[in-house]
Amino acid sequence: MAGGMAAATPGGALRRALATLVDMVLLCSLLAAVALPIVRTVDWASLPGNLEEATRRLGDRAFVGRVAGVLGMWIALWWCWFVVGWGLLGATPGKWLAGLRVIDHRGRYPIGVSRAVMRLCAYSVSSLTFGIGHLVMLFRRDRCALHDLLAGTRVVRRPKRPGTDL
Repeated sequence: MAGGMAAATPGGALRRALATLVDMVLLCSLLAAVALPIVRTVDWASLPGNLEEATRRLGDRAFVGRVAGVLGMWIALWWCWFVVGWGLLGATPGKWLAGLRVIDHRGRYPIGVSRAVMRLCAYSVSSLTFGIGHLVMLFRRDRCALHDLLAGTRVVRRPKRPGTDL
């Protein structure tokens, strides 16, 4: 169990929730900044009740191309945020700020890109079940969520060692 570092207390679940909240605020802020140039091109006041303007916009290939590009960047940033964070650094910024890290079933970190991709896919399953996959941790002694179980990972507290940041 990686030296007994598991976040296996109710406080551990709260710490994980706060880390996720920090990640979502930071990531959504980044995604909003990416989308801002597209949002500024839309005359939002003319859209409500004006179906013709909305239809014209959707028929404009340049506009649709820009929107598709932004959506592509959103997906790429989303995947990079978690895959690089978990897979190459051992923690996303939110987890790092909360003093947590993601380890594999053998206690190693970072978990590597392939396991991080597996965890992100499983994380999506946890989220798409209306959060039930995340709530699984409240009923387990080891505080593993569904995505941790599926990916063979766990979230633990980072050991506090003087002179190191991880």
